Amino acid sequence: MGHFGVQPQFKVRFSGVAGRIFAAAWNRSIEEFRQDLKAMQNLVTNPKIDLFARIPWGDGQTILREALLLADHNAYHLGQFVDLRRLLGAWKG
Repeated sequence: MGHFGVQPQFKVRFSGVAGRIFAAAWNRSIEEFRQDLKAMQNLVTNPKIDLFARIPWGDGQTILREALLLADHNAYHLGQFVDLRRLLGAWKG
């Protein structure tokens, strides 16, 4: 039985050209996510950056606030991936 008591009735499979296009787009998205995450990690670990200083182009935001917002955003979407895998029966545990 899947998450929320739903039993998946089918498995999504991509093949042929559509599958290759989807896989390429997915892989590109993952690579861009990793690059952006690394850029934020570099920013917040840079000792020259004042995490509490206001961002000049913002409305009072700080680097720390933006980093926390990004962490919260990523955690939310990670949870969505977990739910999706559970609904598709692709989650062990």
